[in-house]
Amino acid sequence: MTPLMPGCQVIFTVIIDGETITHNEIGRTPPNTEGAGPEGQRGLDMAPVQPHTAGREARSCESCHSNPKTLGYGIEGGRFLNGYDQDRYVDLETAEMAGNMSANSMMADASKVVIAAIPDLPMDLSQIVDPETGQQMQTVGSHWPDSGPLPEDMRIKMERTGVCMGCHQNMADEAFWTDQVIANFGEAMSNEDHINTMNEVINTAAAAPSEGAAAPAESSGGRSSRRSARQRR
Repeated sequence: MTPLMPGCQVIFTVIIDGETITHNEIGRTPPNTEGAGPEGQRGLDMAPVQPHTAGREARSCESCHSNPKTLGYGIEGGRFLNGYDQDRYVDLETAEMAGNMSANSMMADASKVVIAAIPDLPMDLSQIVDPETGQQMQTVGSHWPDSGPLPEDMRIKMERTGVCMGCHQNMADEAFWTDQVIANFGEAMSNEDHINTMNEVINTAAAAPSEGAAAPAESSGGRSSRRSARQRR
């Protein structure tokens, strides 16, 4: 595993003798390559890189396990640059559609396109994998045949976003949280306290499992996919 950085994310326009031959085009790979089908993959390459940096302090758990950028889903889950497959306008807008930047939201009849659409860019440039479908969205390391995005099973094992609620959902029951949790394990006032408390809770639970407790049933294949988990919500 290595970090990835933008390689050659080329979006090109070709003009010959004043005539636009192609505009805001993204080149694609040959059919059925780089995790794509007959249409080929977008040639917005993310390149594996070895920065050769080292330090005494390891990166935090959260920087991998709850960071969508690390998992390949893009900065903040790919929330930026969305909508750039449509023309963008900048002019006076109606109050109901403020910030839409589309032709329908403009008050002036003569509004012009300010940012032309990139038809084949339905995602943020930092997004390698669609978090909803698991589909690869752009090439990875085209110079390195064995490189690619993190496979689905690895992403499932890595991602632990929102797992705090496994415990903290019980804070809504004030009596239980105060009389059972805090009374037995104390309050965690710092990160170190929290780590030590969780370690104590797990060891206590392992030493004295609840009566009648059963191992959780595994889904088909031994694990649930990210997609099926989202569909159940």
